[in-house]
Amino acid sequence: MKINSVKLKDKQMKRLISSSLSILIAVVFIQGSIVSVHGQQQETTGEWKLEKKGSSLNFSFKIEDNDGFINQNTFKASDFVGLKTGNKITFSLTGPAGKMVFKGDVSANQGMGTYVFTADNSFVKIAKENGFDNIKIEGLMLALFQQTPKSYFVDLKKLGYSGIGSKLIAFIALGITPKYIMAIKDAGYPDLSAGQMVTFKALNISPDYVTKIRKWVGEDLSSSEIIQYAALGVDDNYAREMNQTGLVLSPQELLRFKAQKIDPGYIASMRKLGFEDLNPSKIAQLKGLNITPEVVTKIRKMGFRNAGVNEIVKFRAMNLTEEFVSEMNKAGYPDLTIHQLIQCKAMNINSAIIREAKDFYEGNLPEFSKLIHFAAMKRTPGK
Repeated sequence: MKINSVKLKDKQMKRLISSSLSILIAVVFIQGSIVSVHGQQQETTGEWKLEKKGSSLNFSFKIEDNDGFINQNTFKASDFVGLKTGNKITFSLTGPAGKMVFKGDVSANQGMGTYVFTADNSFVKIAKENGFDNIKIEGLMLALFQQTPKSYFVDLKKLGYSGIGSKLIAFIALGITPKYIMAIKDAGYPDLSAGQMVTFKALNISPDYVTKIRKWVGEDLSSSEIIQYAALGVDDNYAREMNQTGLVLSPQELLRFKAQKIDPGYIASMRKLGFEDLNPSKIAQLKGLNITPEVVTKIRKMGFRNAGVNEIVKFRAMNLTEEFVSEMNKAGYPDLTIHQLIQCKAMNINSAIIREAKDFYEGNLPEFSKLIHFAAMKRTPGK
């Protein structure tokens, strides 16, 4: 059975690959349920809807007095007893956590009706004995859907995860089994908090993933770094390919490259332009300014055929354009260097300022240093 009630969101990192990546795990389940207690029996009622997709049965559930069908779970027909097509039928789903009895109508492709869920007292008792008090009815329903065994709580306590509060629903929904916990501990992370364990599982971090990433990045990756790698989709293939470029990348630089979508192809294309000795910081700077081979070629065609990487970066960073270069050329300065163009841009020099400078110098086009001096005077009133 597959639970569709877990969504993963990446919180935006304050800086490109900085301190840590916060992962928001939203277990979209029923909130504020209405529970009736008959002696020691926990019971709730609600409505269900069914949509058949191939061999999968997609159920939506609504607890009484809650708005909307907000919890979706996928089952197989064999999970139920008595499920068939027809009107006013009764069928059931049973597991260690309790029993759910369905009544309603089922056609070839859909169905709807009401249900009654009754929790199993011994399941609740074992949970409480192992530090899992006050499990809400929705948690018990989820445990039924997942066929969570009673031993689950005993095992979690042994592994150091008793009394984890609301994280229990996430543990059950994500299928965090004792076997998974032990495997992660053996992989080198023996002391993860319940929240970190939830994040690991939500990001599909497996011992195999940890082993492969460490092979290329190093053995001493922290749990937060592993989370960042998984959240950004850094896998062993990407790490290997970047290693084969000849660059020596730190763990944080590899993360930054992935976040900026820098791949071996981009690095190779920059090197073909003559930028052979690029370090990771410069590559990240080029990519951050969206400097592509096309951009470099265009700048060089403006007359800067020998422009190096630092000049290209400055050209782009100052937002120099082909139109601005052409304007300077037509105004009488066809041979300005990139550095001089940057000076003009910074001083807000354009063709109009050049005409004023020419008038100031009695109709003569001033040399570049005098043009800069004139522009500076205009920016400083009284001089």
